Amino acid sequence: MTYIRLMPELRAAHVERARAWGRAETILYKKKKWDLGSDGLVPDNCHRLTMRTLHTACRGQRAVIELPEPLWVRELPFTMILTLACWFISGGRARFVTYAIENNDLRTLLGGGVRAHLLRYIVGGFFALTLRRVAYGSETAKSTYASLPWFAKVPSCVILELPADGLTASQPGPRSGALFVGRLEERKGILELMAAWAEVERVCEDDILIVGDGPLRFSVESWVEERPESRAYVSHIDHTDLEGTYSSRSVLVAPSKRDGRWREQIGLPIKEGLARGMTIVTTPETGLARWLEEQGHSVAPLSGLPSILLAAMKAPLSPVRVVGALPPTDGREQADAWLKGETC
Repeated sequence: MTYIRLMPELRAAHVERARAWGRAETILYKKKKWDLGSDGLVPDNCHRLTMRTLHTACRGQRAVIELPEPLWVRELPFTMILTLACWFISGGRARFVTYAIENNDLRTLLGGGVRAHLLRYIVGGFFALTLRRVAYGSETAKSTYASLPWFAKVPSCVILELPADGLTASQPGPRSGALFVGRLEERKGILELMAAWAEVERVCEDDILIVGDGPLRFSVESWVEERPESRAYVSHIDHTDLEGTYSSRSVLVAPSKRDGRWREQIGLPIKEGLARGMTIVTTPETGLARWLEEQGHSVAPLSGLPSILLAAMKAPLSPVRVVGALPPTDGREQADAWLKGETC
């Protein structure tokens, strides 16, 4: 069976999975993301999306085509046009599926008023007619899509986007300190994190490492220079080298907040931190918030960040306990199997 993934943005995590998939699957992408690093090298089964590559991949194929998430509003026109193009090129043989993790409310995503109401029906009807299956990465994503007219009729399965146990016998050892990985921008809560850590370091001897780049880089660098004994900053670590960084730290901080149509859906650093046995400190914005709370991680609004961060630094969860709560198979891999036709 031919499986084709259409992606507006190609990330480092996608590239790693693509290498594992091999030639059995094809990725067509519009652009590369910043976390691919300076060389931006991709496997042979990843190609930039053009009419030529699309025609080559889809022509006459009974392929399963994974569409971009329907409620990725910025890409919505692109996704709908691409769906029609694939249908025509394949001669109506393509089978469309999608993976969904959007957990914001429809009014925020599509707006209000008569036009927005009509748009809901157009989007809901279009994808209800074209999609054969949808896999949800969180319960909140399923609730969001249930608000679209007719969308709930699409066969679906909820499989939390959790990582599999990533610890190995070669990775035990002392852990200390907090870690932030991500874009240095306001919606990631980096300003609130710096303010919270300034309180934590008064009564805690641990340090924090911030990894990332973005518009607030200068602010972060200046802040780190004030107290280099308890603050550190690195603009970039190759994705393949981040494993050691995660494994050496005890607490992963991901204090995101809503910004316009954007809301943290899952949070790749959260997934990667969990796989390495880290205690997670985050806000209720991630679709994994309820699960994280149930497993003993720290979830609170930004106003409570100093207190929950301090508590996590003083008493982080055991890495064995963290990974022990994870499924034996990566949630995204389970979702892939469902989208390809297996039972939920």
